[in-house]
Amino acid sequence: MNKTKKPRIAELDVLKGATILTVVLCHSGAYRHIDMNQFPVYVMLTEWIKSWNMQTFFMVSGLLFAKAKPKPFGEFFKSKWERLAVPYLVLSFITLFVKCMVPWLFHRPSDPILLSIYSILCYGKWYWFIYTLFVLYMVFFFFKERLTVLSACLVILVMMVVKVFPTPHIGFLKIHQASYFGGFFLMGFIMNTYYPKIREWMCKWWFIPVNLVIFALGFRYCFNESFVNHWAEPDGYSQSLCGRFVYYWILPVTLSLAFWSMCIFLTKNKTATEAMKYCGEYSLQFYLFNGFAIGISREILMRVLHTNNPYLLIACLFSTVCIVTILMVEITRRLPKLSYYFGYGKSSKT
Repeated sequence: MNKTKKPRIAELDVLKGATILTVVLCHSGAYRHIDMNQFPVYVMLTEWIKSWNMQTFFMVSGLLFAKAKPKPFGEFFKSKWERLAVPYLVLSFITLFVKCMVPWLFHRPSDPILLSIYSILCYGKWYWFIYTLFVLYMVFFFFKERLTVLSACLVILVMMVVKVFPTPHIGFLKIHQASYFGGFFLMGFIMNTYYPKIREWMCKWWFIPVNLVIFALGFRYCFNESFVNHWAEPDGYSQSLCGRFVYYWILPVTLSLAFWSMCIFLTKNKTATEAMKYCGEYSLQFYLFNGFAIGISREILMRVLHTNNPYLLIACLFSTVCIVTILMVEITRRLPKLSYYFGYGKSSKT
């Protein structure tokens, strides 16, 4: 018998579903024998997607974290361990095994085994999003009861300064990355307090175009002459302070809110809502299975069907990866003895 599930917020599932599809689309240019960076359209598309989509996930996570009922640390840790850490470790070591056995299936070359294990345990390796989110949950749990809107805003301000100014990259426990995405996590945390009012704004006809105009102006500012420098220098530190602030904070916030608003309007369409809610409910699995689905789909398209046109490959790979991922989700969530290890929890359908 299935356990009673918590009521889900439809628009957040739609938002997570639409956003995870942008992740899949962004990864759909991962070809082993084609350098997609030589195609400006692909470069601009992926840069646009990466400027906001993962930030949106952290904002949603922060909002849900704020909305959740208080739990003792042991219970909270267990829930996040089962939901995030277990599938992270399982899929990381499965990925490592497959990379060692069939390295040609993957886009990037493999690191030495010991270095890969060290990176999995200490640096997030392939599934950095899950690793970073788990770290943020553990950190903010101890401050949740003390976090006010003012204190959260001050922490965000500190995180903005840390990201904008050149600082040493501390990879251990994804500290450098967590300090950046933690800002968006806290933005979501603050949004929970004012969400009914913010949602009213998001439902206004002017909200989307205003945010898109701000995004377009900021995007143009960041990617004129400094676009070349951004690719020449790691982490965009060749840009001015103002340019880095716009790139790392203004762009993702404005487009995340615009996309969020679009998903609220999308909930009025029943068919689209159900499709996006499915992707949103299993967004973790979409993320976990993405690399395997891409590897399988890429071999089918390039080796079997001999598809070579890069833009056709992107469209076909995106479609094929979605189909393969859905099949993997439907199979794994119905395995009573294995579904737990893929992040479905103990209440998954069997």
